[in-house]
Amino acid sequence: MMAPEALQEDVDAVVELVRAAGGDAFVSRGVTRTIVGLVGDVDAFAALNLAHLRGVLDVVRISVPYKLVSREHHVERTVVTVGGVPIGPGTLTVIAGPCAVETPAQTLAAARLAQAGPLYTSDAADDWRGGHPGGSVVL
Repeated sequence: MMAPEALQEDVDAVVELVRAAGGDAFVSRGVTRTIVGLVGDVDAFAALNLAHLRGVLDVVRISVPYKLVSREHHVERTVVTVGGVPIGPGTLTVIAGPCAVETPAQTLAAARLAQAGPLYTSDAADDWRGGHPGGSVVL
């Protein structure tokens, strides 16, 4: 967003800098404000330090990072299947492991257990409370 007192030369400087960085700039003039919309590589724009250019009042990011996975561009909920087990809405998935690796042997033992899979699982919520029989998941 350009400052109200920004000159045409200030706007032109922003547009030229953005285009030189491989982006495109679209100027929108209102009654009291001029906005320069940018299209292109956001990381390249960040390196331009646009907020410190003469005539620039503020730089506001409109798009969201990670567009391909954001709810803004992909509203449907996703179910991913890993090893035949669905992970996503309508499922309860518990993923656990050691919080720290102390030895190479510990890492290999945990990997072997994870590869083997659970010895017991159940879809019934009551079975997840703990206890026996059928109340725990044992790796």
